[in-house]
Amino acid sequence: AMEMAEKADIVFFNDVATLSYGVTRGKAGAARTRRIPVVKKPVWVFYSGPTKSQRSLSLALSLSEKYETNLIVIAADDVARDELEAQIDDMVRGHSGLSCRVLSLSDKAGLDNAMELNGCSVLVLPRNLEPDQIEADLFSRIRSPRILV
Repeated sequence: AMEMAEKADIVFFNDVATLSYGVTRGKAGAARTRRIPVVKKPVWVFYSGPTKSQRSLSLALSLSEKYETNLIVIAADDVARDELEAQIDDMVRGHSGLSCRVLSLSDKAGLDNAMELNGCSVLVLPRNLEPDQIEADLFSRIRSPRILV
């Protein structure tokens, strides 16, 4: 998926657990698509810094606003949390009813709890993610479609 993202502006792909919502085969073998149901689960986004993750954060915020869901930001451990929260406050200002929660990547218990309580409608990831910035185990537990942007 990361190789695909290098050649495109945005890449969508379903999680293995949600493939039943994607392309299906009809009796004649022709592919058709189904709409993915919009559920009021929050949009999640991984944020690794202003230069690498600005597009993904903006997209996640737009999706949250459009579908009237909350936003959960997973911040890389080396991100200045105060600056990120101030940036998000500026972006969210004027969007009444939209709430945002910032969680640290190293807070595994907090992330698991948020996933269990809230679920995830979609996970937005920056396409220029470095492999050492993510923990595959964490993202494999988030059972939702992904967007690389």
